[in-house]
Amino acid sequence: MLRLMKVFNLNPVSTKDSNGLTISIGVFDGIHLGHQKILKKLIKSCPCGIITFYRHPRSGVKLLQPFCERLRIFREMGINKIFIVSKRDNLFSLSAEQFVIKVIEPLNIKRIVVGTDFRLGHNRDTDVDKFEKICSERDILVDKIDIVLEGHDKKLSSTQIREKILAGDVKEANSMLDRPFAIKGFVVRGAGLGARLGFSTANIIPHPTKQVVPANGVYRTQTIIRDKRYNSITYVGTNPTLRHGKYYSIETHIPGFSDDLHGKVIEVEFLNRTRDEIKFKSVNELIDAIKKDIVTNF
Repeated sequence: MLRLMKVFNLNPVSTKDSNGLTISIGVFDGIHLGHQKILKKLIKSCPCGIITFYRHPRSGVKLLQPFCERLRIFREMGINKIFIVSKRDNLFSLSAEQFVIKVIEPLNIKRIVVGTDFRLGHNRDTDVDKFEKICSERDILVDKIDIVLEGHDKKLSSTQIREKILAGDVKEANSMLDRPFAIKGFVVRGAGLGARLGFSTANIIPHPTKQVVPANGVYRTQTIIRDKRYNSITYVGTNPTLRHGKYYSIETHIPGFSDDLHGKVIEVEFLNRTRDEIKFKSVNELIDAIKKDIVTNF
């Protein structure tokens, strides 16, 4: 059963129906296992809410998931209210103390759940202990949650997971996310090279385009089409054999699938990287490699 979740723009601040709310604050990009530990503590208090950011506070950061996916997981976990901060709200230049005064106090929040690595304020200059002191002076309780988990030698972070994905280590990234890293996007017409070789592919344009993309190579994947899953292999790269490395693409091949997907939205879950991107000496070598990829992955 879908849970009701209300979503608000944080600015202008509305205090209506926010009394007694316990909140957490953060981007929560990817909602990895460390985030989930914080959120599981948060939802023990009801009602509960989150102050989150539509875009990453640091410019140029490519996200692990679209904002709509973040909201979906918040709702499924049982969060009651979401307060969204956008860059046009002019809140990014505030100090942590100013943020508490201008945002948290008007919401009449009395308890905040955050990780021990939490930082706030312009240039993230206030750590969790300083933040706790600022809040305690205003009778706001801060719960600090240690997000170092069993099996990981250090705290989990979205930055760490992005680095794993950019290096092609999606299997390790998935273990930290507690689910497969996925890219959702529109299928567009490509050059038709895969079909000419006997392996038709769906060429994907990620949406949003600012999402992080795995390192070039071939991956074992699952493709979700109209809520149905298909085993697939996905190539990420610049096609050095056929297109001289000039054209970047994300191409998914689903063995035995023949429906026309052009213009459709599909989702590709990356399970494991099976080989690097290679420039082959001939088209026949490329065809042999693709056949081997299919046999290896299925």
